[in-house]
Amino acid sequence: MAKKKAERKARAEAKPEARAVPKASPFGEASRVELLESHLRQFGDINAANAWRFVYEELLWFDKSTGLVHLYESDKVRPGRSSWYARSIALTDRLCDLFGADRTGLKNRIDRLFLACLEGLVKSHQAGDGRSQAIAAEWSRKRRKRLNRSSGRKISSPMPNCSRK
Repeated sequence: MAKKKAERKARAEAKPEARAVPKASPFGEASRVELLESHLRQFGDINAANAWRFVYEELLWFDKSTGLVHLYESDKVRPGRSSWYARSIALTDRLCDLFGADRTGLKNRIDRLFLACLEGLVKSHQAGDGRSQAIAAEWSRKRRKRLNRSSGRKISSPMPNCSRK
């Protein structure tokens, strides 16, 4: 275990420029703050009764493998595997009722922060911005790491020409 940590640390130190995300990254702090401020203005008055809705709209997402709102690791959210499947169905159905939408409509109402950041990345990539490759590679690395931890699955890069070499 200690050997693997040392190897990872050595690789990270050997190529720090490959992992650096430019400050103007669509996923950077400045972009996220700007997006959140814009979304807060669009949302209107936030109070104790509706704050949950804003948070869910910004941060909650649909798990493609289950077709449900992400509540727990997707490998556990399967019929007969655990109680998380029934809980995920109940939460998804309840949110559909609260948002007045079917599952497709709900899917289009949530995960606004990530999708807005991703849209910025796609736009910079299409514009030929030199930073976009580094940003896409960093996003892909972080997303893969998070998904591999939670589900054990590997995913392909969402951006063309951004796969890890």
